Parts: sequence; C-alpha cells; structure tokens
Amino acid sequence: MNEKPKITLSTATHRETPVVKVEFAYNWELIDATDNLKHKFLIVLIYSYGLRRSEARQMKPVDIDTQRMLVKVRDAKGKKDRYTPLAKNTLNYFVDYLKEYPVKEWLFEGRNNNQYSVESIYNVIKNKF
Repeated sequence: MNEKPKITLSTATHRETPVVKVEFAYNWELIDATDNLKHKFLIVLIYSYGLRRSEARQMKPVDIDTQRMLVKVRDAKGKKDRYTPLAKNTLNYFVDYLKEYPVKEWLFEGRNNNQYSVESIYNVIKNKF
C-alpha cells in the first residue's frame, strides 16, 4: 500500500538555443532633421537607451559618465538604477548639448531651470515623428 513515487529521469538531449539575427537600423536622418539640439539629444537618449519619458526627465549631467563611458538610468523598471554603455555618437551629442545649454541640476531643464515635464517630452517626440 505504501508505494513510493516513481522518479523518471529525462533522457532528452540538450537542445541548442536558436540564434535570432536582429538588424538594428537607426534613422539618423530623422534625428538630424531636428533643428533644436536639446530635442535632438533628448530623442537620441530615449531611443538609443530605451528610456521612458520619466527616466529621461530624471537624468542629471553626472549620470553620463564620460570617463567610464556609461549612462546611469535612475529609478528604472522596478525602481532600480541601471547602467548602459555610452555610445560614441551619444557622447558627441552630449558634448555639443552642454556647450549650447549649460545645465545646472537636470540634464533637460525647462523654464526657470526646472525639470522638463513629461508632457513636454511627449510633445517633442509627437511633433518630430
């Protein structure tokens, strides 16, 4: 009556994970068509690093580490900070942006040196695309 459960070991062979090739084509002409350097840099950051509007809004100049070539995203998904590699093209936009817009606290500042609003970021993206 007290039968032990049968344990069966799988005899399946190891299957290789399929390789999926994804080509990433970025439309730089679309970004270069934007005249406002602040909007151009904002769009590059959002699309290159997969940022949410709120994540782009919270960025500070110190979040772009040009020495280690990293971008810090504050309070990303799950309320955790994450780091992503800084692309050379993005670094060039960053340097040009800081020359034209000397920021104080926030990377993207609106009127009176306040943070850009999420609505303003939405309008920039909506109007450019």
